[in-house]
Amino acid sequence: MPIGPIEIGGLHVTGRIDRVDRTPDGHVVVDYKLGSAATQAAKLREAGDTQLQLPIYAAAVRAERGGAIDAAFLSVRDAEARRLGADKTADIVERVLPARLAELGERLRTGAFEVAPHECRGCDFRTVCRVVHLSEEDEL
Repeated sequence: MPIGPIEIGGLHVTGRIDRVDRTPDGHVVVDYKLGSAATQAAKLREAGDTQLQLPIYAAAVRAERGGAIDAAFLSVRDAEARRLGADKTADIVERVLPARLAELGERLRTGAFEVAPHECRGCDFRTVCRVVHLSEEDEL
């Protein structure tokens, strides 16, 4: 399902959601992942801070369809979903996400976007990243 552009925290965001389920309580945004359910659970703990994908998707669905919203990663490997929970999703969408995106947008506009990795394994930019390069130089 395509989303956007939607404005959140002063930024215009677009994307494509894998799946949105309608439930008696509202909607659940589902993002399919190849990694393990345990890996996805760890990502959920960072939702709204370094993991912004599900919160952005949840905000888009809530803006378009209204009502309660929840968000989940579904591990294709384990056939298991890990959910944020409706209360936590609502808090992130209403309070945390707009502030976080506004902060990141301002840092981008001013050029103050330092590298501060939480986890380098699996990063798409590992081959060109100066953090990886510097840590490898330290080992020499």
